[in-house]
Amino acid sequence: LFGKHEELDRPVTVTTYQHLISRCKENFDALPRGLKTVILDEAHEALGKGRRAVIERLKSSHEVIGFTATDTYFAEKRLSSLLGPPV
Repeated sequence: LFGKHEELDRPVTVTTYQHLISRCKENFDALPRGLKTVILDEAHEALGKGRRAVIERLKSSHEVIGFTATDTYFAEKRLSSLLGPPV
């Protein structure tokens, strides 16, 4: 997804956190129908309050996988609290 050009029928869709969160806030059902798995790059970026709420909701109906080299900001703010134990 980029700009006004969306090709949601592709096997892989790449988007930014901002676009994903914006799309989910407008209408959670506006996500691509075949979407089964969401892969988060720099997953620690999902720990913010607004992003976390959307990711929590996505987890109820999608597989969510996160990749990061910064899994802990401090004791109370860990990626494992959102995505479970690291592998």
